[in-house]
Amino acid sequence: AYYMTMEDHFSAMKIAHAIEKAVQKIQRCERCSAMSEDELCPICADVTRDHSKLCIVEHAKDILQIESSGDFDGTYFVIESIDNLDSSKLIDRVEEGVEEVIFAFTPSIATDAMILFIEDKLKDRIKYKKEYLYMYSLIIAIFSLFTYLFLRGDE
Repeated sequence: AYYMTMEDHFSAMKIAHAIEKAVQKIQRCERCSAMSEDELCPICADVTRDHSKLCIVEHAKDILQIESSGDFDGTYFVIESIDNLDSSKLIDRVEEGVEEVIFAFTPSIATDAMILFIEDKLKDRIKYKKEYLYMYSLIIAIFSLFTYLFLRGDE
């Protein structure tokens, strides 16, 4: 920040302008609450996606991580917190033909409680798959452990 304000005013202004444009243009997708420049995000508007699969995530940025893997071809629903959950919007999404819900939450007691709450709201409507991000988190933890042990072995 110091360099930008003292030495490179042009780049600082470009960054400030880019942030201003993002704040003005980015909104929540009407369907899934992800980030979008339009009423519907590109994922919700894509007819080639499998709309029978719904991945529920905690934050819109989680979608970017899952999409970068290229392994999920369904749609998403963002829940920032249980307090802000619009359960009627989620139920409407499920009733549009969702057959499988995947919870992509980081494992914790709070997210387990949120999953139970959502399952209760959607009971008898669909099947659930909770292991998606749990397995991802487990793989990361195992990789981190092996990396630590490998690096520690050099001492």
